[in-house]
Amino acid sequence: MKDYDVIIIGAGVSGCAIARELAKGKLRIAVLEAKSDVCEGTSKANSGIVHAGYDAVPGTLKAKLNVRGNEMMEELSKKLDFPFRRNGSLVLCFEEDGMPGLEELYRRGIENGVKELKLLSRRKYGQWSRRCPVTSWEHCMHPPAASYVLSD
Repeated sequence: MKDYDVIIIGAGVSGCAIARELAKGKLRIAVLEAKSDVCEGTSKANSGIVHAGYDAVPGTLKAKLNVRGNEMMEELSKKLDFPFRRNGSLVLCFEEDGMPGLEELYRRGIENGVKELKLLSRRKYGQWSRRCPVTSWEHCMHPPAASYVLSD
């Protein structure tokens, strides 16, 4: 039996990314996968969305990794030659009583370090209406950092 410094369980997107980073050092690494190929489990069904980090609870590892992972994605896409687009997103609020929830997401995003996060109102920013096929929104949050990995 061989000795390893690190054994990674799962050869999905996360497991392979961790292995790639750790391989830059002098560690002996093994990646174990139950399927016959990489990315055959959860990663295979992934939508490709790269989260901006506004929904994670501030101070958590998830919040930190969402924001940092998002920041790393453009450079990683160039190094590994996969299609990537930073298109932003709109988080819609359809009624005034939904504003506290939208404001909470905004607060989390700011605290988590999401860059250029904006709260918009339909009345004040009517030009944003053209970007959204849904016409009944009252307020929205726009995280420009939101993005996705394109698939064939």
